[in-house]
Amino acid sequence: MIKPIFILLSFVCLSFVGCSHIPSSQEFIGKWVNSDGATLDFNDRGKFQGKYIADKMLSYFITKDDTSKIFEISGTWKIINIRSKWDQLPWCIKLNINKINGLDKVDNIELLISGSNFLENKPPWNNLFQWKGEEGGERYEFKHILR
Repeated sequence: MIKPIFILLSFVCLSFVGCSHIPSSQEFIGKWVNSDGATLDFNDRGKFQGKYIADKMLSYFITKDDTSKIFEISGTWKIINIRSKWDQLPWCIKLNINKINGLDKVDNIELLISGSNFLENKPPWNNLFQWKGEEGGERYEFKHILR
């Protein structure tokens, strides 16, 4: 009787943890949207454009001189590993921004990649997001518009 229980428990544990899938850039090409109207467009050459980006996403970069509440951004993007592949949310897309509202400004934003399983570490990759405040709280999220 112990053997079947051990097998069942092993299966349950593996189904929750499992291995993380390494995302490919092809899985992110296209348009991603936020419920506030913000969009991010990723192309296959590693470039991106963002429109209607709220200042809360860019507050890191905004100075006293900026009066806009909505921004257009552009630059390059790449997928990076930020944690152990067994960890929840081990991957992110790093946006290397080189223009904000047409002005040369260089900085970076990291958007966490979340998937479809319990730990959100397997495809399909449904969301790109930043935490609003502390990790584990609300998210500023972009959803992929399928082609």
